[in-house]
Amino acid sequence: LAFAVKEKDIILEQSKYEPPATIRQAEIDKEKANRNYQQAKQNYLLKKKQAGARMQNMSVSLSQEQDGLKQAQQVLGQFQILAPEDGMVIYVRDWWGNKQTVGSVINIWGDPAIASLPDLSVMISRTYVNEVDIRKIKQGQNVKIGLDAFPEKKMTGKVVTVANVGEQRPNSDAKVFEVSIQVSEKDTTLRPAMTTSNNIVATVLKDVLYVPLEALHSQGDSITYVFKKEGTSFIKQQVKVGQNNDNEAVILEGVKKEDFVFLSVPGKADDRTIVLLPSQARTPKKPASTLSVRK
Repeated sequence: LAFAVKEKDIILEQSKYEPPATIRQAEIDKEKANRNYQQAKQNYLLKKKQAGARMQNMSVSLSQEQDGLKQAQQVLGQFQILAPEDGMVIYVRDWWGNKQTVGSVINIWGDPAIASLPDLSVMISRTYVNEVDIRKIKQGQNVKIGLDAFPEKKMTGKVVTVANVGEQRPNSDAKVFEVSIQVSEKDTTLRPAMTTSNNIVATVLKDVLYVPLEALHSQGDSITYVFKKEGTSFIKQQVKVGQNNDNEAVILEGVKKEDFVFLSVPGKADDRTIVLLPSQARTPKKPASTLSVRK
């Protein structure tokens, strides 16, 4: 634009011998060129000031970012976790069951743990008991523990906690309660997340007579009986049943230790009458009530 102004000066100087109209046109052209030149200079100065302001803002932002980076590097230099002792490191798993690895995002609102160093000297076996049987489980009961990976190993333990609130396990409609069992023995073969079998001893009965559950039969809701061998035949003998587990039931009355009972229903069993217990047989039946009209 400065060259254009000089060019218009030369044209105006050369037009002094031209007609007045030509001279006037040359003056107007020079004035336009000079106005454009001055406007461009002002715009340039304004843009330069704006660029300076932007550079100043970017400089402040850069300084802030550099301070943040410095602080992060200082924290990172101190972010070295040392285990209190030698042992096995177990990565914590997230909500979906995936373990925390390099690059995992840690939820600060939940459990911020990344890994744990378990105490293998104190192992806990976790099992779940059906809501029907949970009333039998109490703290301090003895437990027989087996390992699926080492069937030959037999261990013992005690119930330490029993959940107060039930939960529903995946692929199951029944409600279960979590029971924690502390293993009494210390074994180097034990590893976290191993599968165990837990046989909780709920009650110990000594010197009792019991029969397999397969030997028990029922008639209605009140009479329980067994098929007892009687000479070369058998009878339907009513029995009084005590406590039972998944396999056997205690017999309080009805059979003796030397008696033989059938595990399956013998032939023509429907033709036999149930032999009631002496206490049941002596119970008199109430007479039927009748109405009479007194004249």
